[in-house]
Amino acid sequence: MGSRRQSREAAVQILYMCDFLSLWSFDKALETFNHFEFHPQIRGYAEALCHGVIENIEKIDSQITC
Repeated sequence: MGSRRQSREAAVQILYMCDFLSLWSFDKALETFNHFEFHPQIRGYAEALCHGVIENIEKIDSQITC
């Protein structure tokens, strides 16, 4: 399995946790990355994906509800 795919899977896991707990904070996402000790090759891209979603969550939610 490629590292980008693993990064996307990690990002989905972290974002699911944020949604489940209703804690849309990049700091909380980083805590979770630290807890699960993702491989550095996977973590960098996964963090970028999570950061983009968390920064734009309101815009994303409004597009989904339309």
